[in-house]
Amino acid sequence: MERIQPEKLKAAKAVVQKLFARNRFIQIVAEGKTARIRTDENSFISVMMKRDVIVPALLDAGFDHVALDLEGVPAVRRGN
Repeated sequence: MERIQPEKLKAAKAVVQKLFARNRFIQIVAEGKTARIRTDENSFISVMMKRDVIVPALLDAGFDHVALDLEGVPAVRRGN
């Protein structure tokens, strides 16, 4: 299985983090050729509204698929 190059993943994550500079709970998880976006449930709409930037950045990094994790970030990580 072909792996995503670390420097390309880092660059794609930087694009996403820049879009959500105020949201420290956004993560890009690489699972093979799928990029899974994890964030708190209050940011789902924001992620969807910016998908025209997010998806191309992740596809350019070498991912075949981009998914939004509907379980979000676990409550423990949100400090609850």
